[in-house]
Amino acid sequence: MTKRSTLTNLLCLTDKIISAFEDNCQLDVIYNDFSKAFDSIDFGILMKKLRIIDFHVNLAQWLFSYLSNRILYVYFNNVVSDAFSNTSGIPHGSNLGHLLFILFINDLCGEFGFSGCLLFADDLNFFRQIRSSADAALLPNDLDNLCQWCIVNKLLLNVEK
Repeated sequence: MTKRSTLTNLLCLTDKIISAFEDNCQLDVIYNDFSKAFDSIDFGILMKKLRIIDFHVNLAQWLFSYLSNRILYVYFNNVVSDAFSNTSGIPHGSNLGHLLFILFINDLCGEFGFSGCLLFADDLNFFRQIRSSADAALLPNDLDNLCQWCIVNKLLLNVEK
């Protein structure tokens, strides 16, 4: 969607917080950020996810060729590295890169059985209204689900943020 930003995500979360307060309960939120998310996208996992959502085979093969047949260099301190190919990572700053990342994480919010979630780029917030200690005990279950999803999809959470 055009004209979406982190501000849109923040406004949606603020609305959830206000609704919780109006319902006389608290809203617990866990903020997450993926570490080097665009660089870590595994091509094989991405292709599998595209098959699951019935992406046309020819288009998926073209995307795989586009991603995997790139020759890369590193330029640092006026020195250029030898050429190398990559097995993971999608291009930063391109519309296609963002679309591929969205397709990759499209199944993530379905992993939260007890919480709502908001995604923007590589930022994830999940939350739950807390009315009782039993409600509070459910949020860590979804944190476990997130960790399991990250293991399966070979993404790391940035614990520094």
